[in-house]
Amino acid sequence: MPNGILAGKNAGMKVCAVYDEFSACQDKRKKELADYYIRSYDEIKNQTYEVL
Repeated sequence: MPNGILAGKNAGMKVCAVYDEFSACQDKRKKELADYYIRSYDEIKNQTYEVL
């Protein structure tokens, strides 16, 4: 999962990391690399996402 975040960042994009059970063990690294973090897409609609 961090490779996708890195690809987006290297392309000059803002990146939102999304929680999933498969890569939950990589959450710390995803948060270090991403600009935003969500556990549910409702967080985007409600503007309750985590700005990193």
